[in-house]
Amino acid sequence: MKLYTNFDNFINEAMVMKQKDTAKIAQKLAAALSKADGKEFSISKNSLDAGGFDLDMDGDEYAGGTYFIGDAGEIVNAATSNEVYGHIDDSEAELVKKLKKAKFSKYRATESLELNEALASSKLRGLIDIKRGGKELIKGIYGLAKIALDKVTDDMIISNSNPVEVYKKAKTFGNVIVFWISRNEKENEYAPSSGRYVEMIPGNCLLAVSNGRNEMFQNDSIWTRNDDTIGGKKSTRILRNMGKYPGSKDTVGVNKSHNQYSGTGLGNIKRIAEMSDECYIINLDALRDSLSTNDKTSTRAEARSGATALTNPKKIKEDNLTRYNDILAKRADNPDKIDKKVKEIIEDAHQFLMAGLAKKELGNYNELTIGKDPKGREIRPRDLNNYISNILSDYQGYVSAYVNMKTEEEQYGKASSYYMRDAKRKALELKQRIAKWDNKNIVW
Repeated sequence: MKLYTNFDNFINEAMVMKQKDTAKIAQKLAAALSKADGKEFSISKNSLDAGGFDLDMDGDEYAGGTYFIGDAGEIVNAATSNEVYGHIDDSEAELVKKLKKAKFSKYRATESLELNEALASSKLRGLIDIKRGGKELIKGIYGLAKIALDKVTDDMIISNSNPVEVYKKAKTFGNVIVFWISRNEKENEYAPSSGRYVEMIPGNCLLAVSNGRNEMFQNDSIWTRNDDTIGGKKSTRILRNMGKYPGSKDTVGVNKSHNQYSGTGLGNIKRIAEMSDECYIINLDALRDSLSTNDKTSTRAEARSGATALTNPKKIKEDNLTRYNDILAKRADNPDKIDKKVKEIIEDAHQFLMAGLAKKELGNYNELTIGKDPKGREIRPRDLNNYISNILSDYQGYVSAYVNMKTEEEQYGKASSYYMRDAKRKALELKQRIAKWDNKNIVW
């Protein structure tokens, strides 16, 4: 499995998975499953994207599993606790053989230093997991901003829950990137007449990315000479300005066209704002002053960020509890064991930090340490902060999936298999993260 040992390695990675590549993999797996299980597997409607897909089984929507492509090309079924069914380079016959053997390994992404672990900001990590987001979007942001995104923290990204107001005042914000996000599923009042697929705007979905002039971005591939090989080239990404009315399905987010079969009719930011629930705003000029990758100021910023992590442990705890309570408030019923465990970890983490700081111990690189993990690695304050930020992000994803499942149960008497699987998968991810706390396996 491929490991991203630092952010630069991720940005300069050459492989770019396209939706058409994923479609071929999905078709091959569906054919192999049909032969191995004796049932009819097919690609679920509108489930394909560059990183994964769902399968139907004997006409039962999504019953065939939810799949994503691992960093090393593994075909992973998220619906069966991340079992690896094969590799993207396997032939159909090879997949059939592996499926019949049914001895699947587990995808171990949680043990590697992946991009979502390398990013300090839970908001940026959220843009990886969100619909119409992904790792390629992070590359595009970096290509435009040229700032050390792994050093960006949540307080550097403005969150605004009044998107219409953001649209109206955007021109006063200066040099910014705005991410327009739908948190809740809703009816799309701008859907083209006779629209077949886009009457609803999905929840947890990135609708668009724009600048302070309400001009939308496209995430373009760019090719550069690779010095490692003669004549070789490598691909990365950059957000490219497509204007106020791109009318294109290729801009970041949902299809902006007015096509009655696949368009949303959300052809400008005014409409996007009305369909959004939240905006993230990044001030490029402010961040470039401290985190630019084009000069040496990023080194000074890193030193400052290390000091900031120690400034006020009490304030860190208060902020974490505030975020926890905000997430918990979205649940309509009583908290369960998972909710209580998350709060306990926040409390324990504060005590662990305070005890570690009191020792005033410096580690191998003259950095303040607060303990060691089971492998003997030094735990730094920022390791603890990143772990708590990650666990709150996982908790938010779990609560969101749980609320969606309960809402559907109340409306229709039964939740769909998709929401039930999603809730179970998010619960498992959260439990796996929680399990790391007992032996302090939190160094990244």
